[in-house]
Amino acid sequence: MRPIIRTALVSTLTLAALAAGAVPAMASPTDSVAGDSAVGAPAKLSAIQASAAAKTSARIASLNAAIPKVTANTALTDADRSTILGTLNADLAAMRSLAAKIAADTDAATARTDYASIFTGYRVYAVALPQAHFAAAADALTDTVIPRLTAAESKLAAALAGKHASKSTPELQAKLADMTTQIAAAKAAADGTAARALAVTPPDYNANHAVMAPIRASIVSAHAAAKVARADAKSIMAALK
Repeated sequence: MRPIIRTALVSTLTLAALAAGAVPAMASPTDSVAGDSAVGAPAKLSAIQASAAAKTSARIASLNAAIPKVTANTALTDADRSTILGTLNADLAAMRSLAAKIAADTDAATARTDYASIFTGYRVYAVALPQAHFAAAADALTDTVIPRLTAAESKLAAALAGKHASKSTPELQAKLADMTTQIAAAKAAADGTAARALAVTPPDYNANHAVMAPIRASIVSAHAAAKVARADAKSIMAALK
């Protein structure tokens, strides 16, 4: 097996594993942990303010943690990174503003309305953070993992038809054919997924709490197909040693 083929496949294995780790569990319909929603807001002004301080602080902390990670994420395209950072920074400013406003509210009715907007107006946990993860996973697949798998498949096909033709068997040809099929499936599932993720808005989620689920499913499907393609490649590599 020529070193160039092995190097391409090892790189693909690593990158695909990173893409897998970028697919998080879906946030719950309450926008975070159980009970963390506008439903059942406290009745008294002081209690609303205390709860709002906790909820906004948690989101501010999460956003502050996410922003540098997004900035440093090389899997993201420049355009997607810019879009994500725009959303995260806007949500961060909004959470700080809401925290100050609710703390200054003088009546429970106004505070309760402002409190609800923490969840319905800015879906930090249900939209902003998941879409950042999903876009990164999709970009890693479409821009790096799948192209490298495709390049590896071409090299393996050439090896089986040329230098290693004597080692070619129906089983290896079937593995190669399956690798081609799986790469196509991964590409079909991943293409456009980052854009779909970044197009989701808080109102979209408010209208349909399952709006992010098909996006995550596409990434999971693409990753699964890429994983099978990697396994096919490894089997062929092992046979050509």
